Amino acid sequence: MLKLYYAPHTCALASHIALEEAGAKYEAIRLNFKNDDQKKPDYLKINPKARVPALVTDRGVLTETPALLIYIAQSFPAARLAPLDDPFALAKVQAFNSYLCSTVHVAHAHRMRGTRWTDDAAAIESMKKKVPQSVGECFAPSTASTSTRRRRLPSTFGALASGRRCARPSRTRRGN
Repeated sequence: MLKLYYAPHTCALASHIALEEAGAKYEAIRLNFKNDDQKKPDYLKINPKARVPALVTDRGVLTETPALLIYIAQSFPAARLAPLDDPFALAKVQAFNSYLCSTVHVAHAHRMRGTRWTDDAAAIESMKKKVPQSVGECFAPSTASTSTRRRRLPSTFGALASGRRCARPSRTRRGN
């Protein structure tokens, strides 16, 4: 059975949603960042990067959201989470996921994790104040035509493309 290591209010939510949409049997293991669970020796054996998500599979551990999303989509093709039969469309999905992780997520992280970039309290406060602008700028290229955005996405994006609201993933085991 798969094991997903996650923390609330992190980008691990995307992998959690994908596992739910796929109907996968998995165990969700919650880490408490306030207690520095991600830095404890037991977790560092799973993910030495001390980040979430991490997905333990029968072949080893995967980390990084885009990798987990494509792994889940390919492992559960019947769920149609990604356009696996169309290389160009799949590349577009990967580009979007990568943009969210490498640009949007980093811009947002300055709000809560400024200490990753500086120890200066004034600089941290300055970063926090800039987050609405920097995150807003991240979405400017993709929202030029918000009324048609959903129509341009392949229907195989599941809940995320359909606009359905997803419940928070449970903290208990799924399946069995």
